[in-house]
Amino acid sequence: MEDDRSTPATKGDLAEHRLGMKGDLAEVRAEMKGDLAEVRAEMKGDLAKVRAEMKGDLAEVRAEMKGGLAEVKGGLAEMKGDLAEVRSELKRDLEDFKVEVNMRFEAFEHRMGQFLSDMEARIITSNYRLAESMNQRIKQGEGNQAAFNARLATLEERLLEVEKRLNMPPAA
Repeated sequence: MEDDRSTPATKGDLAEHRLGMKGDLAEVRAEMKGDLAEVRAEMKGDLAKVRAEMKGDLAEVRAEMKGGLAEVKGGLAEMKGDLAEVRSELKRDLEDFKVEVNMRFEAFEHRMGQFLSDMEARIITSNYRLAESMNQRIKQGEGNQAAFNARLATLEERLLEVEKRLNMPPAA
């Protein structure tokens, strides 16, 4: 088969390629079976060695643990006494800590109360300042409204005078 990639593959080319691939797969499968059998045999041998080593190690560990257990039992009695001392020290430290926390909390409450009181005073002062400026604006607006009303009244009077001169009745 000629490797010409510019022409499309024919059914014959595909069949030939398929047969080649089947042969290759059969070879690979046979090699894999052989390799797998070798690996199994090696693993069985290695596993037997590991079992034997583990049994020996386990016997050594058991012997060491029996000896260590006696030492641990002796140390336990000693540790019980030390634990009682640590417990009493811990209780004292805990009481001291509680007292310190309570003192700090009370100081914090005092500071927060003072802070809130200061904030309240600032807010009230700001509100009074705002109310004073609003009152001034209202007074100015009322004054402007009164001046506007006076001007409007003057205009209405003038208009009435003009209508009287022209002898026109006012429109309703």
